[in-house]
Amino acid sequence: MFSVLVACLGLLTFDGFALRLSPEGNVSSANPEKHKVAVMHSKVEQKFDQLEIAKDFLMILHNGQFRGEPRPHVFGMIVLVIVFILAVTSALIKYLNDGQQIGHLGQMGFKYMLGIRWMVCSWLIILFNKWLFSSANGIGFSFPVLLVVCQMAFATIFTRIAWLLAPSMFATNTTSNTIEQQPFHMISWYEWATGVLPVAVCMAVSLSCSQFGLKLNTVQLVQAVKMSDCCVVYLFAILLSRDRFTWRKTCAVLVPVIGVLCFVQGEITFNSFSLAGLLFQLIALMADGCRVALIDHLMAGRNVRLNPVSSLYLLAPIICVMLSLFAEWSEARQWLSMQGNSWVFAIILANAVVATTLNITLFSFLQCAGCTFVSLMGCFKDLLLVFIGSIVFDNQISFIHYVAMGAILLGIALYDNAQEADKAKPGNAN
Repeated sequence: MFSVLVACLGLLTFDGFALRLSPEGNVSSANPEKHKVAVMHSKVEQKFDQLEIAKDFLMILHNGQFRGEPRPHVFGMIVLVIVFILAVTSALIKYLNDGQQIGHLGQMGFKYMLGIRWMVCSWLIILFNKWLFSSANGIGFSFPVLLVVCQMAFATIFTRIAWLLAPSMFATNTTSNTIEQQPFHMISWYEWATGVLPVAVCMAVSLSCSQFGLKLNTVQLVQAVKMSDCCVVYLFAILLSRDRFTWRKTCAVLVPVIGVLCFVQGEITFNSFSLAGLLFQLIALMADGCRVALIDHLMAGRNVRLNPVSSLYLLAPIICVMLSLFAEWSEARQWLSMQGNSWVFAIILANAVVATTLNITLFSFLQCAGCTFVSLMGCFKDLLLVFIGSIVFDNQISFIHYVAMGAILLGIALYDNAQEADKAKPGNAN
């Protein structure tokens, strides 16, 4: 509202200044009274024009630009609920983990608690980032690359301290037939250049572009695009010879693509939509699919095994240095001088803590859950966040959105079924 008033005041001030410089105010007239009436009439007409411009400006902001801004009370309530769920799940996880013997039901509950904790952490960081980018009810920190740099800088410091104080966080699950593994922090320069660096480049592109997409589009569109990542993963797996082409898989991955197109149509019709934001999100999706395929390729032929924490140990400093070359330093400095509040640093630090916590909760979840269960929980997480984001940011979900989400879920199920059927074939090494 303050920015609207300033804009309207600027219009009035500019017009008043132009009026003072207009020829009518300086040309002498033979009839002073007639000239005064003409000048006053001109001023009245310009004031009416200013009011019309201001009204149109307010209508544009109300109907277009400010749509999708967070509602403070709803946002605060959702954050409190998420923090409460985090506290409850962490307490239950500690209780079940400290138990000497737990049955099958307890083990299932332990796994689900880990999944729920990871799920709500993911919700929190996405809503947190969107709130940071918001200019109306957020703080207007519209610097996506710099935000990723801050997150990776904190992750670099945290993983170094964790390596000194809690090296068990970097352990990986091994089996008896696993080959001898070398410490991940002592890999050769060749493995770093050919394995770790390409993954870091893909992850940097994925993180920065996804933040741009989140800044420009709604949360539900971002999550809908993320849910359809199976098509990109399948494409890069074929290119890197980690999977083989089949018509069944190809037809399955086309279904989520149709769902995303329907979702985009719903966003264009009912909510604010940015084509540039969608392109950024698609680039992020492709970079993330390439990252997954490269990690699988890296792990296949080498004796180095990584978990989310050790991966962050290796990748965070590379991403931080790489993206710092493209970060919005000058714009952020100007924005910070206008803010003049030190609490901004505390908020950015809290955001980095949440982002790092997300990786820790994912590590804990992966330790006792299979990839299939994690994938299913991820789909459920993204689906729920579509509805949570629509509530927090006051976006509309129409019938076409439901059809699109149904198509995406159907495509994911068909792709998983095709993957299992392909693996069950005799002689298939994939």
